[in-house]
Amino acid sequence: MARLFKNNSMEAANAIIEVNNLYHYFGKKKILEKLNLAIPKGSFVFLTGSTGSGKSTFLKILHAELAPTAGLVRVENFVIGPKNKPKIHLFRRCVQMIYQDFEILDDYSVKQNIEIPLRCMGISKKNRQKRIEVLLKVLELEEVKDTPSIFLSGGEKQRVAIARAISTSPKILLADEPTGNLDKRMAKRIMKILSHFNKHGTTIIVATHSIELKSLVENPIHLTISDSTIQEIK
Repeated sequence: MARLFKNNSMEAANAIIEVNNLYHYFGKKKILEKLNLAIPKGSFVFLTGSTGSGKSTFLKILHAELAPTAGLVRVENFVIGPKNKPKIHLFRRCVQMIYQDFEILDDYSVKQNIEIPLRCMGISKKNRQKRIEVLLKVLELEEVKDTPSIFLSGGEKQRVAIARAISTSPKILLADEPTGNLDKRMAKRIMKILSHFNKHGTTIIVATHSIELKSLVENPIHLTISDSTIQEIK
């Protein structure tokens, strides 16, 4: 279970993500304040909070896209801080993110978008194609596999973003509203896929407004952001 802690070395040692005295500001606006948190390996975490509470900001800090104003974050063996940024090509092999606004390349086909992180990891063409074929089938994208992404629907783009993020079987998967553009049937299917990865060791953090998704996961951890701090809801 996740723990809000103060200098607890045992909890920190068992954590794949450790947040120490974290602050983040946009200009003078306080977004996150004095966060101390340890998340054990293999956890499935739901992160809730109102719009603008800092959920996306927190995920972007964990993804090394944003530097915190103060404090340190350890993600696996990488350290993120105001003046600390991991080597991104190594970090992305460990941590992937599903974006709320997709972040896929419009001019690339579905297959080409999914292939990007696999190429970056140096996976052979044969193995890339095997992984892509499985993902296309599971996420029901086979009929649009050669379609430029600019012509896809919002739900199709969301599924491409999910396929790309899970294609490398990352140790940590961050997901910002991964089911926000999907119908209930596909949302349940996506949660089943994420649960499969979680059962095989992937630590997953899902930022969402749809807390009913918790019922689709075994032993989830529920964290919520309010007034710039994170609390665990048991």
